[in-house]
Amino acid sequence: MRSPVWGVLLLPLLLLGGADFLFGIEFQLRDAEGNPNRFFPLFSTLNIGGELSLNTLFYPGDFTDSQSGDQNFFETFYEKNKLWDIVSGKFRFSLLGPQADGVVNLDFAPVYDGSSFPITIDEVYIRLYFWDLEVEGGFRKLTWGKTGSGPLDLVNPLDYSDFTMSIIDPAGRKIPRLLLHLTWDPGGFGKLQGVFVPSFQGHRYQYTVPDDLNTDRIEYFQAGLRYTAEFDTLSFGAQYFYGNFFWPTRVNIDYNRYHQIGLDASKELWGFTLHSEAALFLTYDMAGDRGDIYNPFISWSLGFDRDLVWGIKADLGAAGTIRPLQSRVENDPLVDTEAGENASSTRMTLLLSKKIFDEMLEFKAQIFWGIEDKDFFIGPAVLFYPLEPLTLELSGGIFGGDESGGLGQYHRNGFVKFRFTFAI
Repeated sequence: MRSPVWGVLLLPLLLLGGADFLFGIEFQLRDAEGNPNRFFPLFSTLNIGGELSLNTLFYPGDFTDSQSGDQNFFETFYEKNKLWDIVSGKFRFSLLGPQADGVVNLDFAPVYDGSSFPITIDEVYIRLYFWDLEVEGGFRKLTWGKTGSGPLDLVNPLDYSDFTMSIIDPAGRKIPRLLLHLTWDPGGFGKLQGVFVPSFQGHRYQYTVPDDLNTDRIEYFQAGLRYTAEFDTLSFGAQYFYGNFFWPTRVNIDYNRYHQIGLDASKELWGFTLHSEAALFLTYDMAGDRGDIYNPFISWSLGFDRDLVWGIKADLGAAGTIRPLQSRVENDPLVDTEAGENASSTRMTLLLSKKIFDEMLEFKAQIFWGIEDKDFFIGPAVLFYPLEPLTLELSGGIFGGDESGGLGQYHRNGFVKFRFTFAI
């Protein structure tokens, strides 16, 4: 078992004295005459940044269980918050040049018992410029669509194994994938993008998919094309994507193929930023009579964000799916992979934020409501910015509603989280 002692001694050094040495540095890679560095001939500048954090998690349900004698609260709290486990960090390296950029983003999350390597790859890719064409290749998190969480954002799977992460904003949940991304922007015509993902990974859950389902191969490739254009305060896009659903079927455990055709638009109007997305998913069960294949469906999202009174910012959204052929197969989970599902699914989201005291203190609240599931999630948070690189955050999560719903099933997993972050 790896000892946490050196990490405990290193953390205060990094936070209080050594962070300026490690983070927020810019190195010039070319000499005064502009001659390139022999190790990095394509780049002229190296930027280093990142953050280090302490995270403590508390489940009120553990205290209730300890009162009933089911378990000792302090032992449970210690198991989930060992000193070494609560330390995490992000390391960001950016190489910039006239014809190329490079990015290396690493996550630092040590484990107390040493069961896994403490540093993992978040993103590693290179971007090359050829006149109006950009070529990106590597492990990348790519966002398509107007909201970053709508039906058009299909390139990266999400990590649902930790329900204490933000539910409304999935950016932090994205799992990087090896991909090739092309962008052609001639100017005045719009922008055309293409992406090719040579293998596949589904969403990550607390349960696991059978090991014999190997999707890390070319047979599970994904590819798409996307066109976007802007006219004054209006922007719109259209895309086609050929991929795999991120969740497996229940009848014949596999990831179904689909063709997606999608549209999106956003508009600045009277102080509102309006955004919308809609997509048609076509599967290989167009008649809706095969239980081992998902039915075709329509997915949509609508929303707006705006500054309200007293400096309050609001982001309100709604999203859902409609399955017209939902009832074509017997309502038996052994026969139909969508048995028991509603023909429609609608979710409402609301994010509120307010800063006071010269923006040193911020209050946030995120609310998620599943209409058909009759369940909800409420996530309040308070953030304190005493100095520019420091952030202290106290947040929590409350799950409720129908216990059979996607969120209601976690009704006993409400949490309180404290996070201390030093970022440059």
